[in-house]
Amino acid sequence: MRGVKIISGPIAALTLLVSMVAQATSISGTPPTTATVGKSYAFTPTLSNPSTCSSCFRILSMPSWASFSTQTGKLSGTPTAAGVWANIRISARATSNRASLAPFTITVTTAVPAVTLRISGSPATSTTVGKFYSFNPTVIAAAGSTRSFTVTNKPAWAAFNPSTGHLSGTPTAVATYSNIGIAVSDGKTTAKLAPFTLAVTAPAPAPALGTVTLDWTIPTLNTDGSALTDLAGFRVYYGSSASALTKQVSIGSPATTQASIEQLTVGTWYFAISDYTGAGVESAKSSVVSLVVR
Repeated sequence: MRGVKIISGPIAALTLLVSMVAQATSISGTPPTTATVGKSYAFTPTLSNPSTCSSCFRILSMPSWASFSTQTGKLSGTPTAAGVWANIRISARATSNRASLAPFTITVTTAVPAVTLRISGSPATSTTVGKFYSFNPTVIAAAGSTRSFTVTNKPAWAAFNPSTGHLSGTPTAVATYSNIGIAVSDGKTTAKLAPFTLAVTAPAPAPALGTVTLDWTIPTLNTDGSALTDLAGFRVYYGSSASALTKQVSIGSPATTQASIEQLTVGTWYFAISDYTGAGVESAKSSVVSLVVR
């Protein structure tokens, strides 16, 4: 063909150049920031390309009770005392790239002891016939636990509350009840009160009582010498001390010359008397006299 020039020859070879770009190293994880004395602590970070890293982990400000693996980055150990370890830094480096976790703090506290089921109390070991008896034990238990009480060798006259451990009642006869036991259970553990003996005795005899009879003369004159025309009655004051006549009996009859004071216990009693008018005016007390009740 006219005007067309054909050039023949080899086609230039194309070369494909592939460059490998190193993957950036990254480290991640959230280390626990609290620990307890006597309990193991452990944290292992995550590395984005662990195949490129061998013994590449580092740590700063490591707690004295812990150990650290440069192969895995694991921080572990068992704290032996309470304290605060701050500004702990874990990092990793692959080739020329380094990555670090944010600095963190580990606070070590003392473990709170578990609440142990306990029962306590000092029940009275004696009472008397006809007197109400009551004992309620004290219990320490974990919050929210369910408690149930039992009793052994309970006196027949007594009642027992299985929800509170309350033992109560009124004995009707002299007797001795031995080896009474009260226990509490939370379904897992049982605690027992030390067995006790309850002696029921007869009540003390009532004190002997006596009666004192007083006599007096009806007054006819006022203190100014005028005739006493409106006498209304008398008041008898008495007590176990001459200076403390704390009891009294009113006698609303102006013609009465005698009064009997009853239910007096054995001993010395002191007495004085006054009179009063219809208008309510009361005379001074008489001289104090004493009488012995046997």
